[in-house]
Amino acid sequence: MNQLKSFFKATVPKRYIPELREFRDFIRGLFYIGNLFICPVCGGNFRKFRDFGAVSKANEQCPRCLSLKRHRLLWLYLKEKTNFFDDNLKVLHIAPEYYFYQKFSKQKNLDYISADIQSPLAKVKMDITNIVYEDNLFDVIFAIAS
Repeated sequence: MNQLKSFFKATVPKRYIPELREFRDFIRGLFYIGNLFICPVCGGNFRKFRDFGAVSKANEQCPRCLSLKRHRLLWLYLKEKTNFFDDNLKVLHIAPEYYFYQKFSKQKNLDYISADIQSPLAKVKMDITNIVYEDNLFDVIFAIAS
């Protein structure tokens, strides 16, 4: 599997990677289609979630968007208990998760900035211990622990 990833990284132009990821995620999700589980992040319906973790935990990871329980809980909280998807907000997202990055960067109401010391998803290269922005500039700051 790592050889396949290395091959794609070496041969596929970077501008096509997001579309290939979406296609891969869609295909992977097809193997899990069902009605027992719903992922609130990607909206997929599945017969089960994928097992995940060093000590494999059952039904932990969405087969389409790869969200974990903590991501789905955060999504539901933002949707049901906050104004995150409605109000105009300035958001700083540290170490952005791919699917959140995709969703948040498309939100018209968000002034969204992703930051990381090395992630290719980051718009800004920044160390969380040395935030380059002035205090109180952002309405929301995400730094989700892995």
